[in-house]
Amino acid sequence: RAHYNAGITLLDRGRAAEAVPYFMDASRLNPREPKAHNSLGNALLELDRPADAMPRFAEAVRLQPGYARAWYNYGTALFRGGDRAP
Repeated sequence: RAHYNAGITLLDRGRAAEAVPYFMDASRLNPREPKAHNSLGNALLELDRPADAMPRFAEAVRLQPGYARAWYNYGTALFRGGDRAP
């Protein structure tokens, strides 16, 4: 949880590049937590890496199919140039 919270703090402060390793750790340590995957995707999207973000959003919705925010983010990444299907 500490890695996730640190990533959120950094992302909220506009420091997406610094947040990515924290979200990677959070998703590795708790791979069944959809919020960690979604937040990692958000950080990657902030860094203009939509193709890298899409699998993270896809994992979040696989874990929690009703996760509307992750579906929205997936669509945003797809619109911004990602090309992978869930």
